[in-house]
Amino acid sequence: MVKVKISSNPYQKEILFDKWNNQAGVWKSISYQNNENSKLISDKMKRSFLPFTVKEIIDIIIEEYDDGSDIELQFEGTDDEFQELIYLVKEAPYSRIKVLKGGDP
Repeated sequence: MVKVKISSNPYQKEILFDKWNNQAGVWKSISYQNNENSKLISDKMKRSFLPFTVKEIIDIIIEEYDDGSDIELQFEGTDDEFQELIYLVKEAPYSRIKVLKGGDP
């Protein structure tokens, strides 16, 4: 299972992304140093308002990190943003995605 954490601060228009590293047992920041080609590290994604980019973010996560197994998203942010994620993953193409509130693995 792939685990990605989305940490959103809508007041500062900042979104951070982490990927769970099973071997090390820790969250690793998705950054230029460990994935220089990731679209998630672009200013467009990191400096956006989540409700406006949530579908694009999920599509990027699937494109870049999907290994054929289920995808678990850990979300840290407002309840309204969390509800946006829940609503989106109810749609058919996203049925393998599980969304949890909080950041623990």
